[in-house]
Amino acid sequence: MGRRRKCRTSEKIRDKNARDHLLRPASNSLRDVETTLLPNALNASPAYASMWFEMAEFQLTRAEKQLKHAQDIIAKYGADVAAVG
Repeated sequence: MGRRRKCRTSEKIRDKNARDHLLRPASNSLRDVETTLLPNALNASPAYASMWFEMAEFQLTRAEKQLKHAQDIIAKYGADVAAVG
């Protein structure tokens, strides 16, 4: 779900710098889940698997909040929102 939502949001932002600025935090969280947290959870002993899954859930929730923030910015300022800096 996270990747699809990120892609849909990315398509709405015309300015590449704004797109990178708004979506990079969510991308990083999703990448961490895919490349580190889930693989470790699946390979962990039963004693540690729940810890890894809990960290993955935390990062997914974080990514959802970051994407929601990006969508709110687009709704407020439009697809022509630009990053300054």
